[in-house]
Amino acid sequence: MGDATTSDILRDPEVGLSITGIVLDRHVEMYQWEEKKHTESHDNVG
Repeated sequence: MGDATTSDILRDPEVGLSITGIVLDRHVEMYQWEEKKHTESHDNVG
């Protein structure tokens, strides 16, 4: 058995990547945070 070779160009337009290869695989993780804001105001009478 020999090495696997190819001259195919693989493209991933989402990231603007073009490579010569047999497999192009992309794994994506997304994170999101939620921000909460609380404000109070008090009127001092007296």
